[in-house]
Amino acid sequence: MKKRILITFGDSFTHGLQEEIDKCLEYSIGSHLSEWLGFDRYINFSLPCWGNETVWKEFIKKNPRETFRDYDVHCIFIASYFVRLTVPVDGSYATYTPNDNHPIMKEWLIENQTPTDALNEYSIQTLKEILHTFNDWNWKWVLGFNNTIDKRIFIKTFPKFNKQMLIPDTFSKGIYHGAPMEYHCKKTDHLNKEGYHYVANDIKDWILHSHKNWMGNGIPLKEDINFDYIKDNEINLTNRTPL
Repeated sequence: MKKRILITFGDSFTHGLQEEIDKCLEYSIGSHLSEWLGFDRYINFSLPCWGNETVWKEFIKKNPRETFRDYDVHCIFIASYFVRLTVPVDGSYATYTPNDNHPIMKEWLIENQTPTDALNEYSIQTLKEILHTFNDWNWKWVLGFNNTIDKRIFIKTFPKFNKQMLIPDTFSKGIYHGAPMEYHCKKTDHLNKEGYHYVANDIKDWILHSHKNWMGNGIPLKEDINFDYIKDNEINLTNRTPL
């Protein structure tokens, strides 16, 4: 029987960013879920400021189908903000949104199209490609969204999307947004460790109800995917919707 691996994808929230920068992996939702659901291995493939396309491009560079061919792979993809455009810059990445008024935004527009509409459309097609690839590889997956705005746009585009694969919002404005103040991290405007624990527990209960075959009895080996992308003192400059 193959060993079971959990891989989480996302941005700074799924990365586990909070007061203790060096404990993102420990406090991330995937760390909790990998323990509670008994996985044998966990990889946190998330990083602050990442857009969905960047997450996917970097993952593909790892030759994942071959790398994880001996595993029963389970993926939790929590989509970053649709209005993020992450592009290669000097061997690293830079993230822009329509509010930045950067010239690169004009390259994405067609006649009578706003930057937000262009990025929404592009993000949706990126997610579609990712999920189709997971299916092609026979990987198990579920999809979630940082905030309800992007979730509504996605569902409106794909009204027949299988809702059983869609992680319910934990809070009023999304998986991470709309949390009570007691779960806010004062230093980085993210969730604190208690907030991530709460989100992870909510997702765990949903998985045990809707995807019982995700449960196992392993003890996970955990690892973070680290890239030289953003410095700790720049964390507050990430473009995101306020909690």
